[in-house]
Amino acid sequence: MPGTYRLIFVVWRALFNLLTQEGQVRCFGNVADHLIDDGFFVVEAFMPAFLYRLCTDQCVDPEAIRVDEVRLDALRHDMATQMIEESHVSLSSAGVRLNPVIQQYAWPSKLDLMARIAGLRLKYRWGGWHRERWRRPQRSKRNCGQKSKPQGRAESAVRPSLQHFY
Repeated sequence: MPGTYRLIFVVWRALFNLLTQEGQVRCFGNVADHLIDDGFFVVEAFMPAFLYRLCTDQCVDPEAIRVDEVRLDALRHDMATQMIEESHVSLSSAGVRLNPVIQQYAWPSKLDLMARIAGLRLKYRWGGWHRERWRRPQRSKRNCGQKSKPQGRAESAVRPSLQHFY
């Protein structure tokens, strides 16, 4: 997409829909190429800490139980690849409906590294849209970073987090 922008925003965990680290790094680089010098890249993401509560790296949670429908969330986690394979399952008289979701999540430190590689630096890290203080182990965070001003040669220095502003 041509042009430069003051704000580029990645909505709720959309970055994690890029299923390779290379794709995620490329996204940060692409954003950096399209930000004006004092522009912001906002990444809204979830905090993956809840995954460590899984006993067998998988779980099935009932989302809703009604007389005419049962909805389940079935999730499998691979810690080594940071991949989540999930299916939202609906069981009803109409049949079985599966809505699969596959994501490669990233911890704040990994987001920060990808930002640094792209020449960004962390400006803010918030725990919500009202600038709540970021606390562990919340499931949703937002970070905000600002594009580094050019200083001779290109320098990398970005730090992402859950509601991250770069």
